[in-house]
Amino acid sequence: MRTVKKPVYTLILVADAAHARYFLHEGPGCGLKALPARDVSEPHKANRDLDADKPGRAFESATHGRSAYEPKRDSHALAEAAFLRRLAEGLPDIMKEEEAERLIVCADPKALGLLRGLLPTFAAERLAATLDKDLVKTPAKELAKHLEDLLAM
Repeated sequence: MRTVKKPVYTLILVADAAHARYFLHEGPGCGLKALPARDVSEPHKANRDLDADKPGRAFESATHGRSAYEPKRDSHALAEAAFLRRLAEGLPDIMKEEEAERLIVCADPKALGLLRGLLPTFAAERLAATLDKDLVKTPAKELAKHLEDLLAM
């Protein structure tokens, strides 16, 4: 009697600090299946639009000079990190819903570094590979070429 193996599904997250696209690979010969309903786009505003007000001022006690305080945090970087955190936290649910047993993450180097540290245990244990390239705007057919070394297409 011949047994039929169930294909191993792989969820592919293609992201940068403001956009995320999801694909599913259902096994050899199946190519990539786009999951457009799961795609997320959150363009970030400029720092001047994110901060509530202009920097405060300091007054010199010895002279009549004043100087501006520089913010100690970068609002843009905080917004990007919050977006990536939400992506990472949602991965286990998406993987379960799509019945994916493996995960591949493609992101620009900065976002990939943040994502690796933010992955929940469930997703981190199933992380099969990472690709440090910004492929968010790459069409699905070209994306498959970038993933040939990681997946049996």
